[in-house]
Amino acid sequence: MNDFSPLAEDALWVWELIADRHRFPSPEDENPSKDSVAEQFLSGYRLRSLGGLTWGWLKIYHDLALALPRHHPGIRDLYRSGQAEAFARRVRTVADQALALFSPSYEETLERWSAWQEAAREEGGWAEGEQDFFTGYANVIFALGGYHPERTSYGTRVPYLKKDGRTFGFLNLNPDALPPSCPAGEYWPRLGASILPRWVGEMVSPADMPVDAREDRRFPQADDLERTLEQAYKLLDAAQADKRRVIPTGAIVQLPFGPFRSFEIHEVGEQVGFVARTHRGEFSLGYLHRAEDRWHLWWPCPLLIDLSQRETGSVINQPAIAAMTLLLAAVLHDFWTLEERTLEQVFANQNPKRVPGSLRAHRPADGAPRIVYLPQIVYAARPNLEACEQALELTKRARHPVRQHLRRSPTCSEKARLFAVQFGLPVPAGYTFVQPHWRGEGTARPTLYRSRSALACLHALQPQSAPKAGLRGLGFLEQVRDDLERHGHQVLSVTNYFGPNDCGVDIRTLRHGIEWTIRVKEKPPDAKVQELEVKAFADALPSDRARTGGMLVTNTGYTKAAEDLASKLGIHVLWGERPAFPP
Repeated sequence: MNDFSPLAEDALWVWELIADRHRFPSPEDENPSKDSVAEQFLSGYRLRSLGGLTWGWLKIYHDLALALPRHHPGIRDLYRSGQAEAFARRVRTVADQALALFSPSYEETLERWSAWQEAAREEGGWAEGEQDFFTGYANVIFALGGYHPERTSYGTRVPYLKKDGRTFGFLNLNPDALPPSCPAGEYWPRLGASILPRWVGEMVSPADMPVDAREDRRFPQADDLERTLEQAYKLLDAAQADKRRVIPTGAIVQLPFGPFRSFEIHEVGEQVGFVARTHRGEFSLGYLHRAEDRWHLWWPCPLLIDLSQRETGSVINQPAIAAMTLLLAAVLHDFWTLEERTLEQVFANQNPKRVPGSLRAHRPADGAPRIVYLPQIVYAARPNLEACEQALELTKRARHPVRQHLRRSPTCSEKARLFAVQFGLPVPAGYTFVQPHWRGEGTARPTLYRSRSALACLHALQPQSAPKAGLRGLGFLEQVRDDLERHGHQVLSVTNYFGPNDCGVDIRTLRHGIEWTIRVKEKPPDAKVQELEVKAFADALPSDRARTGGMLVTNTGYTKAAEDLASKLGIHVLWGERPAFPP
């Protein structure tokens, strides 16, 4: 999956857009804009309506257009000189060119954007010292294309990058389905602008409303910003290294943080998205990912922005971002690494009907019931960093990444050659392949650490309900993974997989020199694995089938066409609570 980082967190102009800094007065005014230059630009589009969703989108697109003069000298001169018609023609031309960058393929879109940047540098005569201005200009261009009238259908749909990382999707909005607390004209101003929204239509529904910027802005604050982030990064590194499971897609963790009452988790590969919900069910989207050997939390929430502080160099509530990073790191650490018995002491199953807001009426895409977890802790405003550090020995376990490389050696094991093929590196005679790994001061003791909860160390563990064996959404995956280990499989990784025609949990293992990919597909009782899902799995397997193998595992069964195709392609299909793995 190609990685595309969001806009830089210190990009002031995008934070201003998110913070609802709009020049338009109100939909009741006959003249929608007090800026005659922008009015000329907007008049070039035949808008269906100046009310509802179109009105809100128009505010966002208006400010994107007026961000251009900040970065492009030629457009800036037209704007400052008051040449309204010339400015409008130029900006409309630029916006239409930006739209032409987009294709159904994400990869092709990036290639077009890259080629446009090279041509724009040469045509505009940008100097090396103007790189920051050019980067800002290129980002505005991409956003103008993404929010173009044709792409958003005049504000009635939200474009986004899908979880498969390859294609774009559209969330078709329904103003009649929005809650009474949210007028349709406020949807886009609340959502804000971003260079490339991720997974929006796969995390929220057309009936969901972005959080109101007038909500309570009081958040927990990190007393020591640097130390809090350092602790969070150590927790995430340790959790990633010892990861045993994935969080069920869309699972809700009922944990308060400021005005938000719960967080809906979405794992996609090595990235984590979350939907923060208020007591009314209004949402704010955030993303956690690792890039360039460090973790990044991108949470463009309007409640975290204070534009009155722009002169200090930051408009973001960084202490709150740090506190959220630590809380999310603790939740992920516990879900990913804890043994089942300890995990059931930290989290309890919760009835979805007791979740505040409109969440209880929503179901995941596959129609399965909502999964809700209630942390058994008393949340403290000041987490105990010392207790967490000592109990989990984070400093001793602190590791640094080592990239894959070839090392001189008289022999090369079959396992090393197998990993080399995966990374596309031929191993010449006299060398061996060293896979990416973490090197640190101490030796990991996962069995010990899997019985110690980060949440319980940071906060006070206090059961709020009677413990019940087995957390919903985890049992089948736990059973498959444990059975694989009992059959001599060495588990290498566990990740969520999202493709254009298939999804599931991929477990990569190594057994007797063969690397296996096991796709686990837990389905509702009346659903079976289809032929198209088998084909999609086969297409994702490595081409070297002599050293690799594939298994599909489900709790229900397969259609006759799916079984026949799997047999033809050499894919093992297993089903039931205790599937019989091949010898």
